[in-house]
Amino acid sequence: MSFRGTSVGQNTKFSNKEQKLLKSIKFPAVYAQPINVQAINMDAMRDWAAKRIFELLGVDDDIVTEMVFEYLAEDNGAVV
Repeated sequence: MSFRGTSVGQNTKFSNKEQKLLKSIKFPAVYAQPINVQAINMDAMRDWAAKRIFELLGVDDDIVTEMVFEYLAEDNGAVV
């Protein structure tokens, strides 16, 4: 049995909307520079992140704060 027509990947009706949006956004040139994550002082980052989360949420949410700390503590050795 053979099928005729286009696949989902070929049909523009089903294109990835996020990719299209990202292509239309003009990011500053500084965003293209790589960041050495290993050079970041994580103690200072933890303090800043805790204060910023409190500012944004208005309450001291331990769950969100710890989730952010876990994300920051991930050692993937990558340069972002």
